[in-house]
Amino acid sequence: MLAVLDSQGPSTIGQILDALERGGFAVAVTVQPPNKVVSDELRHELARGRARRVERGVYATDYLPDTTARRIRKRWANATGDSVSRRTR
Repeated sequence: MLAVLDSQGPSTIGQILDALERGGFAVAVTVQPPNKVVSDELRHELARGRARRVERGVYATDYLPDTTARRIRKRWANATGDSVSRRTR
């Protein structure tokens, strides 16, 4: 999810889900709906300081250490075949 936010900037949960689908990923359907799963993951990233809430339902990356950002971009590129360029803030 951070790779999506890093590449496309502030996004809603729906936009994140769409980008994940386009990238070939699927959110595991559990007892909770996919948007709740994404919301829970974003809450975790907020607590770690790697994402921030721009407004209600809109999230963006916050501080990403260089090594974390490189690792995230590399994993996204390996999984999707696309490179992720860092979006300027």
